Amino acid sequence: MADYLTLFAAELDVRVPANLARARQFYEESPAASGRETTFRDGFDLNIDERPGLSRLRIFASQFGDTGAVIRFVRQCAREFGLTGPWGFEWAHVSTKPMLHSFGGGALVLDLTTGDTLAWTDTHGWLVRQLAKAGRTS
Repeated sequence: MADYLTLFAAELDVRVPANLARARQFYEESPAASGRETTFRDGFDLNIDERPGLSRLRIFASQFGDTGAVIRFVRQCAREFGLTGPWGFEWAHVSTKPMLHSFGGGALVLDLTTGDTLAWTDTHGWLVRQLAKAGRTS
């Protein structure tokens, strides 16, 4: 039997080192405290870059990542810390066994100022569209 994984790695600069601890709190807040159905930590892993003067979060998943949780977390950080400009990440869907339709991925760009999605794509949808344009129907 195959396992299906979603993998990604990204960084988010939260502007000042003091925001790192607050971001960690968002990440670890219980559903009751946050009003969310799950904790962010259920959807991805989070490390803080400990080098002096840096304010970067490392957001990653090495098995079962939840891209939606990443997007919600980044939007919350952007609102709380006044982050602006574009931010993005990409992900991969993989299978532990070589099976048809078991691989893919995507990418997303957010406007941190508004929280709006500026662009996104998924490789499976792209492939289906390109094959259809080329005349393949199945």
